[in-house]
Amino acid sequence: MRVEKQVRASDLVGCRYRLVQRRTHPEVPRTDAAQARAARYDAAREAVWEKFPRKSDSRRRVFRRIDLGPLPAEDPWLRSLETLEALATGATHITGAVFTNEKWLVGVDMLVREGASTSESSYTPVMVSTHRVARKHDSVKILGVPTHRLGLSEPLELGYKPRHHVLDGYHLAMAARALEDLGLNSGRGALVGQDQSLAFYSDTASYQPALDAALAAVEPANLPTQPRRVKECASCRFWPLCEPELKAMDDISLFLPGDRARAYREDGINTVQGLIDASLGLPSQLASAWRDGTVLLAHGDITMPRADVEIDVDMEAYMDQGAYLWGAWMDGTYYDFVTWEKLGSKAEAHNFADFWTWLMERRDEAHAAGKTFAAYCYSAHGENHWMRMSAQRFHEHTPGVP
Repeated sequence: MRVEKQVRASDLVGCRYRLVQRRTHPEVPRTDAAQARAARYDAAREAVWEKFPRKSDSRRRVFRRIDLGPLPAEDPWLRSLETLEALATGATHITGAVFTNEKWLVGVDMLVREGASTSESSYTPVMVSTHRVARKHDSVKILGVPTHRLGLSEPLELGYKPRHHVLDGYHLAMAARALEDLGLNSGRGALVGQDQSLAFYSDTASYQPALDAALAAVEPANLPTQPRRVKECASCRFWPLCEPELKAMDDISLFLPGDRARAYREDGINTVQGLIDASLGLPSQLASAWRDGTVLLAHGDITMPRADVEIDVDMEAYMDQGAYLWGAWMDGTYYDFVTWEKLGSKAEAHNFADFWTWLMERRDEAHAAGKTFAAYCYSAHGENHWMRMSAQRFHEHTPGVP
């Protein structure tokens, strides 16, 4: 099995030990969840590529598009040579480009030529993202252009506020650096996100310092030699390899993942047992409870406020496009309000209105009967966020939305 030595943008985000494991154990397959994410990304990329320009609307404007093939490329080195050849021809639009060297590689959905002639031209990398890369804003402006007009129209100032995602930034930074090495860098890049009809521009020079730091961190001499539990472990394909190693070390990250154990490591406490033996009060008590499998640890006199009528609110959203399900657990029964129509449409608005109306009716009934009422949710960033967002988005035109 061929082991890919070059670093990709995804290797610069999150756990550095994952790169070590990928190189050591290339035979370990991706998880079902990771394959599903890749499939969604491929579908998004295919949809956006269909929107890329295929011809010019003016005979005076030179247009020549070269399609090198889908991404990711089966042979990155061959594709990188084909990319150089396409650039040498002065093509105005190049899809499926790849830049690679001994250390890293990056695929580029489309390269768009800037400049009227090949002698004075440069190129702008365009990347497809599954993130929302910009959101409408009343006072902030950002340069953007319709996706089908990339390379055909000058960008305009649009009323959007950019949303930065580290992985997207590394993608653009690597592509810009490769173009800079060829003397063809326009100095800007473009992202097409969840709103596939628009491409938004950014200054790629601003990403370069972060890229330098990230590439330095994955130099062989700087890579970690042992695992440490972090948030991503829960969905990582290498967790079955890392977990036994962590348990054998009794690593403190098993109890305090990520940076939560940093202060204890600085004091020389690197194991769970070490934290227990340190007798540091509550932290040591919690570590001991975790080791024993104790789910709840009493901490003084605790009284839990209760209500006569209690409802647990549930919600499921797709990325940041909208909430497609609202649910409620009451007296052992789950009540669901769900739509499979396009998010952001009237269907989502009416679904939220139906849920909110039902919830308020239960509250009114409780108060009318002289009973107390309480509604709970799991996360301020989940249910509470989408309640406020749904009200903000839909209240002006949908009856029943607060």
